[in-house]
Amino acid sequence: MSSQPQQQQQDAQAEAAVAYATGAEEHYEGYGHGAEGEEQTATDQQLAQEEAEKAHEVHAAASHHLGENGTAGAAGQEGDQAAQDEADKNSVFVGNVDYEATPEEVQEHFKTCGAINRITIIVDKYTGMPKGFAYIEFQDSSAVDNAVLLDNTTLRGRQIKVVRKRTNIHGYNRGRGRG
Repeated sequence: MSSQPQQQQQDAQAEAAVAYATGAEEHYEGYGHGAEGEEQTATDQQLAQEEAEKAHEVHAAASHHLGENGTAGAAGQEGDQAAQDEADKNSVFVGNVDYEATPEEVQEHFKTCGAINRITIIVDKYTGMPKGFAYIEFQDSSAVDNAVLLDNTTLRGRQIKVVRKRTNIHGYNRGRGRG
């Protein structure tokens, strides 16, 4: 560690202390003045320096933990992303699902397509009521092809829409149609 950044930080802290100690009219506003004020300011500067060193240590530890590019567990995140991409390739979106449909009924409708890992019926986070669509994750991608063939079939008296699940692109905002 070089002492030059620490010295610059101390100088900045001292300038900040002076700015707070004297106002526009050059009268006392905070840190005290006279010999007693200098002693108080020195103590405050020492505390500020200790806090800055602690903050630097925390920042260094966080940078080490996050990796060089500042993303949490870059290698682990790539593995998670690969697993998510694989799950998306093995999943379908099912739209226009009846609000009273259960996962068991959806599973019964799609059981001929292949082995199902998970069925997720999306619900409103505030009311807990179903939103009318679901995602089905299969064990392999060939089951997805079979499931897409069930597009426009009837489930609980409603014509459902079945399409391959699209993968969300992080940071991509589709917009809200304003402006």
